[in-house]
Amino acid sequence: MRMPLAIFQIVLALALAILTFLLYWNNRHLTDPRHLRLLQDTLKSYDEVLETHAKVYWTFYESLHTHRKTIQSLSELNQALTPLATTMREISDLTIFGKKPLGSCREFANSLLQTSRNITASLDDTDHTLASFDGEAHQAILSAIDSTRTDIATVSLELERQMVLFRRTTYMALAVGLLISALFLLNGLQALMAGKG
Repeated sequence: MRMPLAIFQIVLALALAILTFLLYWNNRHLTDPRHLRLLQDTLKSYDEVLETHAKVYWTFYESLHTHRKTIQSLSELNQALTPLATTMREISDLTIFGKKPLGSCREFANSLLQTSRNITASLDDTDHTLASFDGEAHQAILSAIDSTRTDIATVSLELERQMVLFRRTTYMALAVGLLISALFLLNGLQALMAGKG
């Protein structure tokens, strides 16, 4: 009766050793430093993209005042079109010998007035939108970018720390698994020898 138990312990010891080694091999592949480097490079790329976004945003914010002045100048120029279009409409109504020789100008003047109104509305909307980028909004955007960059750096460090811990756990699991396997093997061999003797 001791003989089948001894053989079972030896087979169990070998199966446990093989399973332990396969687990170690799989985990070793998971903790390959190349994988960690690849993940860290990806996180670094995200960080660089955010850094570029911050620089682009800074450039945009610094040029905002110039853009607003340009829009306001365009708006003033556009407002000068209104009297021109009104005068053209009046001229188109001018009658000479019962005829309106400049009558075709009326349609152009009406089109110019409508276009001027549309441009004014568009420029006003644009100026209003640009005005909403005040210092507080500017700081909030930059703070969000900095916070995200800090989070990415933290994730990168935590990822490295977790990989080291996972690697250590893998080595400990290998050692414990092989030790238990060796104990089962020795116990099985001892029982096998005792059964023959």
